[in-house]
Amino acid sequence: MRKALLSLATLLMGCAASVGEVAAAEEQPYALVRRLQLLHDEAVGGNKGSLQQQEALLERTAQAIASASPEVWRDERNVRALAPYLVNGGSPIAVRRLLGRKIALGDLEKVVLALLAFAERRNDAGTLLSGLDGMALPPSVAAPVALAQGITFQAEPAKARSYLAAARLLAPGTMMDEAALRREIAMLLAEKQKSEAIACAARYLWRFGSSVYAGDVTAYLVRAVLPDLASKGVGGEQLQQFLSELPEDSGRAMLLDVARNSILTGKLDEVAFVTALAAKVSNDAPRDQTRARVYGAISKALSHDPGGATDEILSADRSLLADGDLGILDAALAISAQIQAPPVATDGSVDTASDTPQVVVTARSAVSRADKILTEQIP
Repeated sequence: MRKALLSLATLLMGCAASVGEVAAAEEQPYALVRRLQLLHDEAVGGNKGSLQQQEALLERTAQAIASASPEVWRDERNVRALAPYLVNGGSPIAVRRLLGRKIALGDLEKVVLALLAFAERRNDAGTLLSGLDGMALPPSVAAPVALAQGITFQAEPAKARSYLAAARLLAPGTMMDEAALRREIAMLLAEKQKSEAIACAARYLWRFGSSVYAGDVTAYLVRAVLPDLASKGVGGEQLQQFLSELPEDSGRAMLLDVARNSILTGKLDEVAFVTALAAKVSNDAPRDQTRARVYGAISKALSHDPGGATDEILSADRSLLADGDLGILDAALAISAQIQAPPVATDGSVDTASDTPQVVVTARSAVSRADKILTEQIP
């Protein structure tokens, strides 16, 4: 019996020691960075909740890096983890403190110093990064190095794109891949290479259309490319070709964003074309249907048919519209009301007849006040 109890005690102590070792391993820098990378990849997959989790984990990882004992850094996995950590938003202060403790980082110290300069946005980052040969590095280090090189050398587009391509090849399907492709689109647009940017964006939206960062890409296109293609009589076929290469929901959403921007910039003749094109895309989403109908009505209210269009705008389900769209809707009502309103009295009063919808009354008052302020500002 006594021997059995001793054996059980020994077994329990061994289990406790094993549990302790596992817990300690989970707090190693490489394990924490691995969890960060998983959260990053979840964000690329469309999980918005992962962004909130990243903040706490980044702080925990920073503490682990800054305070880990010299023995921890004898494990090269921990040293390698510093590369993705620094490139993906990790605190350079933690790594600076680590280096301040004079802890040797072995053969990768040169890499860590270069990526630290990148994270700190120092002027010597380019010089340090240009001395690194990604092909001679472990893949887990080479991918973040290539991404950092691509971002740093944006002033040399061909060179930068070759680095970004390397990052994508080294880490396919990950945030490194997504970030590199997103950067490439922005660079192509900056170079006015719109056809290449469109082709690159189509690839991005098929592969990473659910990413929490995909809005950046669609914003690039809506601002810099699609308005030109949507211009009346210009590029209609090219626009339709581009849309045919996209997932339906992405194409429809971008068309509606273009319609909204056309309203804001006064290009009302484009709105009907764009909303008609959006209607051709299979659509069973009430929100998108409402947006398309409202944008079309707004373009009519501000041009040739303010009366009937106003009724259509007022009948829209406001609960299906975002705040920005509601602002545009109310502004359009204000302008339409001004167009239809009888002349404003000299004292600035407006008609507030009981049969006038309250939103129109409010809009007329707002426009009247705005007119008065503008008149006072004009010398």
